[in-house]
Amino acid sequence: MNIIKFIVIAVAAYLINGCATAPQSSVQSASTVASAMSGAGMASGAANAVSTIAQTPGLVDILVQQLGVTPTQATGGAGSIFSMAQQTMTPSNFGIISKAVPGMDSLLAAAPSTATPNLMGGAANALGGGSLGKMASLASSFQSLGMNSGVMNQFIPVVLQYMQNQGGSTAMSLLQSAILP
Repeated sequence: MNIIKFIVIAVAAYLINGCATAPQSSVQSASTVASAMSGAGMASGAANAVSTIAQTPGLVDILVQQLGVTPTQATGGAGSIFSMAQQTMTPSNFGIISKAVPGMDSLLAAAPSTATPNLMGGAANALGGGSLGKMASLASSFQSLGMNSGVMNQFIPVVLQYMQNQGGSTAMSLLQSAILP
């Protein structure tokens, strides 16, 4: 059992590291991502992601401008981060986070479902709910949006800074402890 866990961790680390070193050109266009989402039966997620842009211009605009991602990727990536936080936080603590972010429900709805099995999702399931499992699951969400884990690693500090500006140090600390290992 321990050898299997070691192999899964090694594969996950290799994939995450390999994704982190992938060139920026691996980021897909919005239309390609929307087509992939539509093909996976996630057309409503794409529609929610596009409608969220008007509801949360602050965070989405910041991510688009600073990271060079599409609005759909910014919305889905932020939603993935907040979704992971929601899964690990108490409802009252997530309420603090949610109040600080306009359009949180739409962001959460735009997060891609990781129910479709893939190698990263399989690694996340094998690793359980721990830090490595959470990060592998988050990397899988970003991968389904056409972004690699290097872009994911750029998202996290921007989202944390946004949370600091919007909700103060308490909200930022709660989010940070929920998403970082």
